[in-house]
Amino acid sequence: MPDRWETYRNPRYSFEFPYPAGWQPADLPDNRDGIAFRDPQNPQVELRGWASFLRISSPSGTGTSPKLPASSAPTNVRQAKPLPAPPRPTRVPSPRPSLSPPNFTTEQGIQGTLQAQLGPQTSSLTLVLNHTNVQYYLRGSAPSQQFDAYYRFFNYVARRYRVPIN
Repeated sequence: MPDRWETYRNPRYSFEFPYPAGWQPADLPDNRDGIAFRDPQNPQVELRGWASFLRISSPSGTGTSPKLPASSAPTNVRQAKPLPAPPRPTRVPSPRPSLSPPNFTTEQGIQGTLQAQLGPQTSSLTLVLNHTNVQYYLRGSAPSQQFDAYYRFFNYVARRYRVPIN
């Protein structure tokens, strides 16, 4: 584990997480939704945090059709009987953005999912937290042959990931 740490604080979503002092930030996206830090001694190792608002599904179809303004209705066309309104759709709850049940709790007490993805070249550990209509992410990635050495480090950072509590 590194001896010195700094804390990244996101200006848009107010989440924060520690990263090793001396790690280099990648370019900040224009929308300010997150950041990535890379190890200057091993640039293939990356720690990335970001967030996005959850998309809230609303029932579609209100049973009414849009009306044309009176001035745009043709005058020489016979008016047809209005069609009956289509049946209202049954509201189906939208699936949770994170399909897995919570298996991880941060030091702050926020539950989420922590999932390792092992690939042939790159492997990663991803934390997903859903809190107050925002989905927060933290992903640590490293070359697969080095992932074992970084797993504890990524887990350490994930435990210390903080979200704003209202």
